[in-house]
Amino acid sequence: MPYKGSYVEWLRSRVGEGVLVLPTIDVIAMRDGKFLMVLNKDFEKWVFPGGYVERDDTWRESAARELLEEGGLSANPSDLQPIAIMSGKKHHLRYKNGDETQVFSVAFLADKFTSESDDFDKEEVGDKKWFTPDEIDNLELYPCHAELWAAYKNFVKTGEFQVAGESMI
Repeated sequence: MPYKGSYVEWLRSRVGEGVLVLPTIDVIAMRDGKFLMVLNKDFEKWVFPGGYVERDDTWRESAARELLEEGGLSANPSDLQPIAIMSGKKHHLRYKNGDETQVFSVAFLADKFTSESDDFDKEEVGDKKWFTPDEIDNLELYPCHAELWAAYKNFVKTGEFQVAGESMI
C-alpha cells in the first residue's frame, strides 16, 4: 500500500495498527465501449482506478488525481459524473502489509479525457488495460469492485445515482 507523504500515512502514524475508516473514490473510465482497469499489486487483481481522498481535496479532485496516477488519464474534475456511493462489508480491505481499512467510496464515471499516457504509478499498479464489458463480467473481481461494476450497470439501466450495499449483487 504505497502512500508515502499521504494523509493515510500521517493518520496511520498516529493511530497505529487499528482499522482506519476512510473516504475513497473509484472511477469507471470509459472509452469506445471499453473500460480502463489497472492491475493492483496489493490485491493482485484487475480493479478500477481509485484511492483515498487527500486532505483539502474534493471528491472530484481526488478522482481526477487517482485516474491520472493509476491510469495515466487526465480528466477535468468537473467532467467526472458521480454515479454511486458504496460502503459495507465488501469495502473492508486488508493489504499485504497487514493494514486494514473500512472505506466509504464515491464512484465516478469518466468519459472525457484531455490526454492519456503510459506513465502511471508502477509501485501500486502492475499494468493497465481497456476491457470490454464481457471481459469484465468474466474477471474475478475484488468484492468491492464487483459491487462497483454492478452499481455502474444499474446506473446505466436506471439513470439514477446508486446507493450500493449488500443487496446490490
